Amino acid sequence: RFYEVRQAIKATAMVTAKAVYESGGYSRHILVGHSLGSVVAYDTLNALLNEDALSGQLHVAPRTALLLTFGSPLDKTAFLFRAQSEFSDVREALASAAQPLISDPAARPPWINIYSDHDAISGALDYYDPERGIDRSPPHARHGARPSRQDAPAVVNIADADAWIPLVAHTQYWTNA
Repeated sequence: RFYEVRQAIKATAMVTAKAVYESGGYSRHILVGHSLGSVVAYDTLNALLNEDALSGQLHVAPRTALLLTFGSPLDKTAFLFRAQSEFSDVREALASAAQPLISDPAARPPWINIYSDHDAISGALDYYDPERGIDRSPPHARHGARPSRQDAPAVVNIADADAWIPLVAHTQYWTNA
């Protein structure tokens, strides 16, 4: 029902982010997103990385210094989409193919996620942590294979102890140290 709105948000975010990367005035970029904005930031960075894989003009991976999410529902949405599909393995494989932040460890910038146990919307982003992957062999044992998810920087999940008021914790991040 909200497909068109979501597509418009994704398109606007992509145009805006691409303009910033194209400007050339900045050597390092930080993408920040709160709540559903973290989903927009995640989708935008994936789209930028995909486009850059084709054109190679933006140099997104080396120029992205940080992805900062807070109050993020990304883990919950990933779980819900996976749980709703009877073909979850196929769907997950297709989704990760279009998401360099999952499939291409070399493209992943450092990622900090701030959450609170008192925030019903957010949580630690375990789904995106490469430690949850299957291949745990050391990189040198993979016989020259491309880096796996385990080589990607882990999501650094930080609990915000100052976001403690139930129902308000989701907005307390904005004013906490």
